[in-house]
Amino acid sequence: MKLKQKSPLIIGLVLMAVSTLIWCFPFIVPFLDLSGRGKAGLSAVLIVTAEILFWIGVLLAGKEAAKSYKRWVNPASWYQKIKGRP
Repeated sequence: MKLKQKSPLIIGLVLMAVSTLIWCFPFIVPFLDLSGRGKAGLSAVLIVTAEILFWIGVLLAGKEAAKSYKRWVNPASWYQKIKGRP
């Protein structure tokens, strides 16, 4: 594949990875010095942003890349690899 053909795939995978990182931030929000309303708003914005980035990444990378990425991120598949199952 040429670079021009790979660039949507790469951008899509990067967006999916960034969305996974953004999903970790709502767990930090309760420890910030914000009001309850601010914490709830920031958490909502982070979750919505992560979902939007993930689905844009899916559109760019393609259905098969998204399935592969979700399987790689799924903790259940980690356990199956440890037990030796495919």
